[in-house]
Amino acid sequence: MHVPVPVAVVLTFCFAGCGGYALHRMRSAGGGCARRRFAAHVAMSVVMVAMAWMPLAASVWWVAGSAFAMAALWFVGEGLRDRRTSVRLSSLHHALMSAVMVVMSAAMVWPHEGSDGHRHGAGAPALGPAASSLLIGAVLLVPVGIAWLESRHRDRWLEGAASLGMALGATAMAVAH
Repeated sequence: MHVPVPVAVVLTFCFAGCGGYALHRMRSAGGGCARRRFAAHVAMSVVMVAMAWMPLAASVWWVAGSAFAMAALWFVGEGLRDRRTSVRLSSLHHALMSAVMVVMSAAMVWPHEGSDGHRHGAGAPALGPAASSLLIGAVLLVPVGIAWLESRHRDRWLEGAASLGMALGATAMAVAH
């Protein structure tokens, strides 16, 4: 992804913090559901930093996208199974973040048409539906991130920073065209 260096630096600090905190919380989390949520944050953090700095092989992005698609489905299922509103909302939030990661991973490999009118291949984000989907994801993540920051939840900083950081990354990826 071709983003300005200052944006890549902000994303790196944001997701290094999110990933480090999630890794710490994953080790001390009580149940399997909590550990899976923190593991998803660690994976998202690593991939977000990679997207900001490194053009990787298309196969890497397809594997990442597939893993995030499975995570999104798992979070939806978790939300449907649990009757507690807080768990349902948290699961929906994690499903949304995972879905945005799927679109971001796909955008890294879809061919796109450059400003010169020629089609370009892997390593550059796609135009059209992918950019629109990224912007929609960013628009959805901003209010969710703010709501998390304003909550009294123990992990509000992780959830809020991850949402707002992903919104910044999705926007930068969509605008970088």
